[in-house]
Amino acid sequence: MAWPTRDDTDYRKKVDAYNARRRKRREDEAYKAKETARQRASKARLAERRKAEEWERRHGKEG
Repeated sequence: MAWPTRDDTDYRKKVDAYNARRRKRREDEAYKAKETARQRASKARLAERRKAEEWERRHGKEG
């Protein structure tokens, strides 16, 4: 469902409810640990991809 426009009367209520859910989620230690692990894994995948692209740039695909 789309968000209401800023001039809609329910906009502020929807934003406040979203922010409350977000704050509650960020305070949960299990969620925080899972999110941190996800971010680290994503960063590692990106680093590996960049490393492979750099090797390929220097040596070519046939290597």
